[in-house]
Amino acid sequence: MNTRVTTRSNETGYYELPYLLPGVYRIVVEMEGFKRYQREPIEIRVGGTVTLNVSLELGPVGETVTVTAEAPMLESASASLGSVIERKMLEDLPIAGGSVTYLARLVPGVTSGQAPGHNWLPSAIDVLSNVAVAGTETGANEFTLDGIPNMTRSSISFSPPADLVQEFRVDTVNYDAAQGHASGATIGMSLKAGTNKLGGTVLWEVAPNPWQATDFFSNKRLYDLSTGPVTPEKRKAMFTIRPPSSRRRAGGSAGSLSPATSFPPRAWIR
Repeated sequence: MNTRVTTRSNETGYYELPYLLPGVYRIVVEMEGFKRYQREPIEIRVGGTVTLNVSLELGPVGETVTVTAEAPMLESASASLGSVIERKMLEDLPIAGGSVTYLARLVPGVTSGQAPGHNWLPSAIDVLSNVAVAGTETGANEFTLDGIPNMTRSSISFSPPADLVQEFRVDTVNYDAAQGHASGATIGMSLKAGTNKLGGTVLWEVAPNPWQATDFFSNKRLYDLSTGPVTPEKRKAMFTIRPPSSRRRAGGSAGSLSPATSFPPRAWIR
């Protein structure tokens, strides 16, 4: 990301670097009379807190002590329990409707209250928000975008397309007072930092009826013995007489995080 952030420690040696974007960092610590300390890689995840204690050695500042290839650091500053859906998963896994919220169901304890076969388009905020976590009711979750509340009543306000999202985190157990606004989960998304290169993605979704499994209620009516045995005529009547249906379409979207940056557009074709 080529992002550089600096800070100073206090008289007790305490330092803090808040509001870092998710990514891999290198930390460098310098002080007169001590060797230069350098450590990498340090991975920062969305919604995470990393504690790094630095010990400086006496010596000229021109000499450097470099620490690499250590085991990943555990997040000990928070008791919250959750999972991160990282960028590689967003790129490799199929996403229904192009909404990354669909992948929240991969987190243990998260279930969807939506009917099978319903679309997950980013415009269908009621569908995206209809998830239950650890036994709580649907609509009891909090959605954030880059740390900012992303809520309209009990639903998500804006679901960015997958190309804009760097990663997102689902906290299923919230012991942190900063996340105590909902009895369910806290779903925090982090947008990409942007790039100066123009790119794009075209998504083609095909979900014809012959490829879809028969839902529970259709099967119940079809195999109801009180209406007679299953015959070709009954099966044909079951799937040709249907209530009126509706279709949804979402167009392409593009924008930028700042005048100097841009991100790839994304289009939905249905």
